[in-house]
Amino acid sequence: MTTTKSLRTLKFILPLLALVFTIGIASAFTKKQPAAKPLTMTTLNFKYQLTGYSQTQVEARSNWELIEPEEACEQEQDDAACSFAIEVPEADQALYLSSTHPSSRVLIEASPSTNGITNYVSGLKDSTTGSSFSASSIENIRY
Repeated sequence: MTTTKSLRTLKFILPLLALVFTIGIASAFTKKQPAAKPLTMTTLNFKYQLTGYSQTQVEARSNWELIEPEEACEQEQDDAACSFAIEVPEADQALYLSSTHPSSRVLIEASPSTNGITNYVSGLKDSTTGSSFSASSIENIRY
């Protein structure tokens, strides 16, 4: 009787041990995936280069020039466009630049000011996704 009981135990335990052994060997030889690097972001700052403030002029990317952060304007009032900054993945920075101007990937949205004479930057969108830039700043000035 003990022999029969031992055989039943062996029939149950041996496949279980084989399964555990196989999983252990498989996991020992599988290549471990390196941890994903956190996405490094960079900020691109642009300043308006014209003295006219029509909607077409403000939305034209060629009228904006890449600048150093300390050259950005201070937000005063939504009368006239002055500067903006967008945060983009560092690896994709070139996709958002066309020489020293924003690329076609950057959609600049202008709105008329309350004075009815000028336009200011009211929004910034990524043309490939249609969504607003997650971290952007817009500085408009008093006209």
